[in-house]
Amino acid sequence: VIDTKTRELRDQGFAVSTHVDADPAALPESVRETLGKIVTEATANMVKHGDPSGPVSILIESTDEDVEAVFINRPNANGHRIDSAQLGLLGARERVEALGGEIQVTSESPDWVVRVLIPLGN
Repeated sequence: VIDTKTRELRDQGFAVSTHVDADPAALPESVRETLGKIVTEATANMVKHGDPSGPVSILIESTDEDVEAVFINRPNANGHRIDSAQLGLLGARERVEALGGEIQVTSESPDWVVRVLIPLGN
């Protein structure tokens, strides 16, 4: 999913940098599926609301205790901002919280930041 969505962002003109320090195959299936849905939702929001001329970062790291995913991008020129109350992010929040995790959506000028932390329950 990460590779596919990174390619899609690049095809849309975004300059994407990814850093993945996690083995998705080693994650529990429920976490892997949720993470895939989060990647899909976050990158869809980047295409819909983001500025292709600004940088995009996707960072995914895991430890023995948890997996963290961070998505950073600039809003598009019309200044439209997303927030955690929008439908796609509500669904993402529900999936993450069902696994005991948390999702934060913030605006850190000039960027949007979506941070997801999911415990692995080991």
